[in-house]
Amino acid sequence: MTGSGRFQSALGPQIQAYVEYKQALGLIFKGPVCVLRVLDRFLSQQRADDLTPGIFDAWSQTLGHLSPRCRRQYLSIARHLCLYRRRTDPQCFVPDSIEFPDRGPQRPALILSEAQIQCLLDVAAALPARAHSPLQPEVYRQAITLGYACGLRRGELIRLAVSDCDLHQRTLLVQQSKGRKSRLVALSDSVAKQTGQYLLARERFPHARDAPLLVHGRHCSLPYSGRGIDCGFQRLFRNAGIRGVGGRPARLHDLRHSHAVHVLLRCYHEGIDPQSRLPALAASMGHVSLASTAYYLTQIEPVIQQAGERFARYARSIAAPLPGDDHA
Repeated sequence: MTGSGRFQSALGPQIQAYVEYKQALGLIFKGPVCVLRVLDRFLSQQRADDLTPGIFDAWSQTLGHLSPRCRRQYLSIARHLCLYRRRTDPQCFVPDSIEFPDRGPQRPALILSEAQIQCLLDVAAALPARAHSPLQPEVYRQAITLGYACGLRRGELIRLAVSDCDLHQRTLLVQQSKGRKSRLVALSDSVAKQTGQYLLARERFPHARDAPLLVHGRHCSLPYSGRGIDCGFQRLFRNAGIRGVGGRPARLHDLRHSHAVHVLLRCYHEGIDPQSRLPALAASMGHVSLASTAYYLTQIEPVIQQAGERFARYARSIAAPLPGDDHA
């Protein structure tokens, strides 16, 4: 049983078997299940006995209200279902992904400056400690610190437990993240100190070691949902006067982008080739592929180019002949 019950269409048993197969592999699979329910309802409404090319095209037409990236994701989930069915039915229809909508341009990353990070920390510290969230200022300062200094994803942040923080070893255990992989992230002295201060504040409210790290509620026992912490960060960014690229709202995920770019910039300023640090950065951020990490090199290219132009101007100035010099 998954979600609000079993699937109801003629393909329901096969969809259910596919979902159970994926969950048996350890995947949470919540997002794809929601998409498969949309497909299942459409098949039921059409009284379709199978997912044929015509039925698939008709379903794809109902997704026109979605963005191209989201529509492609829906169609890809249905395609993976078809690939699963083909294991036992070689004649099963499998849509061609070449015909899916283009993903479209990736949303430009907002790279916050160190001054903006500090401003965000100051705004968080000024938050009121309310009856329904006595640790609100401390929680958001800790979330900003770990989001930026460790480059954590939103889901990783809200799933952290108190026991994941090892201040003696100065490490943070990020468990079962994207791709169902866990990793250890090193904590700098300043981050370990901030985390220690937060844990002391957390001690005011009794909890087990496996309790959520970031909490709210009258007794500070409730974990944050993704939507809940997103709303909190939207208020923080608004109060700090920070907007995203093109005037879009800034996001918690922008702290992760900023972490990656600042790490690479520090390498550059220290005379280290940023590309040589990509494997270590990829491991720290939980990237499966180096290609995901290499994207951040494009964010520091303008800085490197400007430095190159400044050096070129300097080189020309010292290479220019002095007045009265005879080079004939």
